[in-house]
This record gives sequence, C-alpha cells and structure tokens, in this order.
Amino acid sequence: MSLKGLSRVFSELGRHRGASGLLLLLSAGSAVFSFPFAFAWYLGTVLQHLRYNHDTSSLWVLTAVAATVLVTGTLLEFLLNTWAAQCNFHITQGLVMRCWERLLHMPYALYRRQEQGRLLSTLTDVTEVLQKHQLYTLRNLLRSLCLIGVSTVALLSFHFAFVLIVVPAVVLTCGVPILISNRAAPYLRQEPQAMGRLSGFLKAAFASHWLLRFKGREAVERRLAHIAAGHFINQSRKWLTWNLAYNSRVTLTLLSFLSVLWIGGSLYFAGTITLGELVTAYLLVTMVTPKLDDVYRIYVYGQSMQANYETLDELMNAPVQGAPRRREGEAPRITSVRLDGVSFRYRPGEPNVLREASFELRRGHHYAVQGESGAGKSTLVDVLLGLLHPDTGRLLVNGQPLPPEELPGYWSRVALHDQGNFVFLDRSATANAAPPMGRHRPGEDWQRLANRLGLPLWGHKRPTELSGGERQRICLLRTLATPADLYVFDEPTSALDAANARLVMDSILSLRDAIVLVISHSPDVVERFEHVIRVEQGHVTVRMATRAHKREPAA
Repeated sequence: MSLKGLSRVFSELGRHRGASGLLLLLSAGSAVFSFPFAFAWYLGTVLQHLRYNHDTSSLWVLTAVAATVLVTGTLLEFLLNTWAAQCNFHITQGLVMRCWERLLHMPYALYRRQEQGRLLSTLTDVTEVLQKHQLYTLRNLLRSLCLIGVSTVALLSFHFAFVLIVVPAVVLTCGVPILISNRAAPYLRQEPQAMGRLSGFLKAAFASHWLLRFKGREAVERRLAHIAAGHFINQSRKWLTWNLAYNSRVTLTLLSFLSVLWIGGSLYFAGTITLGELVTAYLLVTMVTPKLDDVYRIYVYGQSMQANYETLDELMNAPVQGAPRRREGEAPRITSVRLDGVSFRYRPGEPNVLREASFELRRGHHYAVQGESGAGKSTLVDVLLGLLHPDTGRLLVNGQPLPPEELPGYWSRVALHDQGNFVFLDRSATANAAPPMGRHRPGEDWQRLANRLGLPLWGHKRPTELSGGERQRICLLRTLATPADLYVFDEPTSALDAANARLVMDSILSLRDAIVLVISHSPDVVERFEHVIRVEQGHVTVRMATRAHKREPAA
C-alpha cells in the first residue's frame, strides 16, 4: 500500500516535464556533498594525518576542501527544498483542480446537508494531509536513499566486513518497523472517511441549529458521541501501531551503533583498518542511520498518502449520488419552465414547504423571488432546477415532463450563482472570475463590467486576501460569463455597496433570450423586476412589480 502511495507521488510529478530528473539530480548532489559524509571524511582524514604526521600545514587545504563541500551541499540542499516545494505545489494544485472542478458541477442539493458537509470536509482534510506528506517525501526520499547508498559504498571500501553492519541496520532499523506499521493500513484507509463523517455531522448540526433545539437534542448528541467514538477508536489503533513501530526502531538503532563499535573496533585492533577509517565509519553510521528513520517515516507517510489518494479517486470517479446518467447528444434549449401543482416536504409527517405551487417561467423574462427567511425560497428554486423531486405535481420543461436521464442536459443549460460564493483558493481572483471548465470566452460587455467592478485592481490576489464583497463580485462575474438558458442568482447584492449593487443588477437585467431568476430580500432589487414570485407559508403567488424592469443609471 505504501509503495503505491510513493509511486503515485512521482507519477503525478511525471506530468510536469523534467521535474523528476531535476529532483533526482539535486537529491544526489545534496547527498554526495552532505554534512554527514563531508564531516566524517574530514575528521577521519585529519586524525589519520595527525597520527603519522605532525605537520599541520596541509590541514588548511583539507579544511578549505571540507568547507567548500559543506557550502556546496548547503546550497544544493536549499535548491532541493525549493524545487521540492514547487513540485509539491504543482502536484497538489493538479489534484485539487481535477477534483474541485468536477465537484463545482455536481448538484449539491442531491445531498443532504450532512452528506454535503462530509464531502467537503473530506476533500479539505485529504488535500491538507497530502500536501504535507508529499512535501516531506519529495524533499527526503531520494536524498536519503542517495545518502545511504554513498555511505554504504564508503563503508564497504574500508572493509567488506562492514556489510555485517549495513545489512542488519537496513533490515532491522528500517524493515522491522515497516512490517509493524503495515498493521496500521486498515485504520489509515478508514481515517479520511471517519474524519469526514465527524466534520460533516458537526457542520450539519450547527448549520441546522440542531444542538439548540430541545426536540431531538438527545438523539443528535447520541449520534455525535457514536461518530466521535468510532473516530477515536480508529485513531487510537493507528497511533498504537505506529508507536510500537517507533519504539522498535529506536531500540534497533541503538543496536546498530553498538555493532559498528564492535566490528570496527575488532578490525582496528586486528590492524585491518586505520584509526581514521574507524572514526569515519563510526561517524557515517551514527549520522546516516537516522536517515533510515526518514525512510521509515516516508514509508508511513506513503501509507497515509495512498489512503488519501484512494479517497480522492473515489470522489472523482464515483457517480454522483442520485444523479442520473447523461443522455447522448446536446440538450435542447430551455424556453419555459413550469411547476404544475407542486407540493414538497422534506420528511414524512412534517408540514409541506411548498403547497400546490403552479406557475410558469418563460424565456426573455426576469423574475424576482421574495419571501421571509425559511419561507421556502431555496426549496422552490431547487425544485425548479430538478435538484429536489416534488411529492406531488410535475416539473415541466418546454411543456414536457423532465425525465431523470435528461437532468444532466438540463443542468448544462443552467448558470447558478450560489450565496455561498464558491471560489478556488489556489487561483487568482481573475482566474476565479472566468467561467467554469473554459466553456465560454467573456465578451466586451463582461470585460467592461469587470473593469467597473474593480477586478483589474485586485485580480492578481488570492481569494483569502479579498473581502466578502470582492469574492461575491468574482462569483457574479463567473456566472454572467457563462452562456445559459436559465440564470439563477441567490442574493447577488447581499455583500455589495449601493454603487456596485446597481452595476450588478443592471448587468443581470440586461440578460436577454434567457430566463432570469433572482432571490433577494432587498425591496430595491425586487421592485426592478417585471415579475415577482412571492413565497409565504408554502404558498406561491406571481404578480407584476410596481416599477417593472426599471434600469437605474450606475453611479
């Protein structure tokens, strides 16, 4: 399992031309010019020289050579760490983008809130762990192997008997802990899912205020305790196994140090090796043996990485829960969307969120959805988008019922701006503002709007450096740049000042030859629409606005 995880790192690295070769070259160079090798050679040579020659003039040359080697090794190690960090960034970016770009088009409303939280938490935790472990692997694996190889050659050049140290040290100090750590593999496979279940449940509980409700509170607490206990048991088993492997490694490392003294001392007193060679051999073993710890640690990280890679693969390759397969061929354009006597409730026995809703949306018209918080606005939109199936009534698209196999084609004609303002944290603001998957190149009108909203001023920044209003503008620009037959905007001006809100609303109302639907609590926004859909206690009514489709000049 671990070797698969390690090979996956370098297969991902192979996507970037020349990256693996340069990493290997820097690793080999930093090993040859490393501090353990240079210091052991220098000290052994100096002792041997002083034993038979009291002239210290030549020591300056040896010191200068050793200093040059150390400086070169330090520089190569710096370059290796820098290049490993860049490689890790590109690998992680590729994995994250392949996964998140797919999930960006995933109809999240097919998931319950708890499943949504589990999915997003799993992705966040997996990519965070991968980024840390990949970086450590890229920095240390090849360098440690090269250093061990160079040291082994040096030891064997002194005397073949040192093979009695090298082989047991590698087999025992590295091999035995690895065999023990393999017992942790089942717990590592369960870790991403266990973390996701716990985080997802907590997010769902707090988002839905379950813990603040008296009714059902005990059941929620019991469920939380059950999930947390399962995660704790899984983590305890993993760490107990790793702790046993670690303690075994420490004990075997001590035995390696004692064995080099025994074998090296025997060879020295027998006159087979010199004092300088004995000192060099001992220093090499004592300073290189910890690198076996790096190999063991990388192996353990490989176990963790493989489990997380498998989790990412499952998320990227598995079909969306409840989502039908796409029918072949291009989906027809949407000219009308109609609800015919639709009622909906989330659970049996609960009141209906929607009650016999019937109305029609037609292409070329603009609609505002208005209602108090919790009235059912989001549920209404989810039913219109085909994300929720009504208990009674029908969803008609172009006058025809929408079969499940045509839902993906229907979604491909929809552009949605969600109130959550989803962005890619590793992309710039300008890259985030582009439409998803490169489906469309923004036109001149979009570019003018982007300029007026200030994108050129902060487009180079990452989303973490932006305010809430700037992030909302990014998502609005992305939605407006996407060609669609049905545009849905959820609170598009909630984080904008008055001037930017007018600019955005002017752009939304300028959308032609499409159905435009906007959810808003703002009376100033609602009154600019020609049709207003009012949701109140499950009842849906449609009326004409008092100031139909008014375009206010932008400040």
